[in-house]
Amino acid sequence: MNAKHYTPSQRRLRVFALDPSFSSQLDAARLNEMPVSIRWEKDLKRGPIGEYFEVDDPRHKPVDLNAPVLLAQDGFAPSVGNAQFHQQMVYAVAMRVVENVEEALGRVLLWNPKVKGKSATRSDANCQLRLRLVPHA
Repeated sequence: MNAKHYTPSQRRLRVFALDPSFSSQLDAARLNEMPVSIRWEKDLKRGPIGEYFEVDDPRHKPVDLNAPVLLAQDGFAPSVGNAQFHQQMVYAVAMRVVENVEEALGRVLLWNPKVKGKSATRSDANCQLRLRLVPHA
């Protein structure tokens, strides 16, 4: 049997639904978690580092969102004490914002296009490729 390689269109990651302090109330902890669906980035690297963002957390080991155990369970469960969960949440929320902005604008979002008045693309040398996000700065 020859299986075709399947690439998903979405990646689900768990985030806090409300302020993390809400989870300290035992009866409410379960309610403070929600999955966020974001577009699948096929070349997502540890960090995570993708097309739009580079999560840079020099004090902690970078998260690998392509690890099979994380893919199977929609990433780490929300946790105030897990630095890799913080990296996951920063990435997931930032990607969700980008997707909403791109949908509203009807075009690809570009960081700092340096040539004014000209149309640019994400691969244009005049554009900054990705934004650096530092969750524990």
